[in-house]
Amino acid sequence: MKIKRSHIRIKIFAVVLLILSFSGLLYSSEIFFHEEFIDKDGDFIHNMHSVNDDGSMPINIGYGAMPKLSPNKKYLSFIKATPEYSGQPSFSQMIIMDGRNDRKNITDTKGNIISETDIIFRGEEYLGEKIIRYCWHPNSESLAYAMVEGPNRRDGFIYIFNIKTGKTTKIYNFKYNMYTDAIWATTLEWSPDGKYLLFYTTTSEKKRNGIYIIDPETKLVRLVSEDGALPRFVDNNRIVFIVKSSIWIIDIRSNEKTEIIDTKLKIIDLSNVIGEKLVIQVFPEIDTPTLHLFDFGDNTVKVLQFEEHIFFCPKLSPDGNKMTVIGKLKNRTTTAGFYIYDFKLKKITLLKKLMTEGSKGFWYGVYFGYGNNSSWN
Repeated sequence: MKIKRSHIRIKIFAVVLLILSFSGLLYSSEIFFHEEFIDKDGDFIHNMHSVNDDGSMPINIGYGAMPKLSPNKKYLSFIKATPEYSGQPSFSQMIIMDGRNDRKNITDTKGNIISETDIIFRGEEYLGEKIIRYCWHPNSESLAYAMVEGPNRRDGFIYIFNIKTGKTTKIYNFKYNMYTDAIWATTLEWSPDGKYLLFYTTTSEKKRNGIYIIDPETKLVRLVSEDGALPRFVDNNRIVFIVKSSIWIIDIRSNEKTEIIDTKLKIIDLSNVIGEKLVIQVFPEIDTPTLHLFDFGDNTVKVLQFEEHIFFCPKLSPDGNKMTVIGKLKNRTTTAGFYIYDFKLKKITLLKKLMTEGSKGFWYGVYFGYGNNSSWN
């Protein structure tokens, strides 16, 4: 009996797919995040988690911060806690591990790594210094991270770590304003082609405020705009950002800036950009925060209606069909949850209930990354 070659190819493909799924290579729907809260004893707790976007396979990875999977899903990175500084753990040691292995209990409750054999890179351990943001290069061969250094955390630097060479290169430094930590570091993002690194900074030197791009190869830094905040790459040549209630786009080839819409509302957050989609979080003066879906195709904004929930920190999935959010029920003020929303099904799924005030402690915040998307929100 003759068997068609096409049937053989299909069977081989099915077997390979099965092997890959069991080896841990297929994590297309996996979401990583870390939860921060203060326990009843006043200690800061940082727990890393992963969960599939349907709520299945929740895993407590261990104590640490900013877990991310590289775009090729080969590496799992996170920031390890170093000795305490001013009563809080200082997250300043970059760890890169084999991302294809078991996620469970990578670190113990004190942040010590359990399986040292899985470590591919262990950065230097610094006391009192802090990695604010980091992001994987689209080719998964390097990552960029922003760190504040010095005894008073007054100096800021951006580094590039190359996995193949093991070399760390400082590509930018600036005077750091300790009161604007969360502002200057709001964005650290690669262009889709990996040519430029985008960052936004406000410093004590006002002449250096603004949105910047840097070419890591030449270390050439370019001020894209003195105005605006929360920049995101739309594509290799365009950057979207906000100025108060307006959304603007700048073409980095011509430096031409265009206001594309004025929402007439205070914009406090933007999601990552996927295709023609962008989610905007606005804060009306006399109402609760709301999310709006912006379409670059026709420059329209649509309010996302949620009857029972208030959502924050939107982040789009790689295909743009879902978004992760932090949220709470409108009639409850203290219980937070980590949710995912399906645009097509208009379905909300609770992925993890977060800390509740008055029980074990006080919920402080959450960072999350969806699959290989490396932007910070």
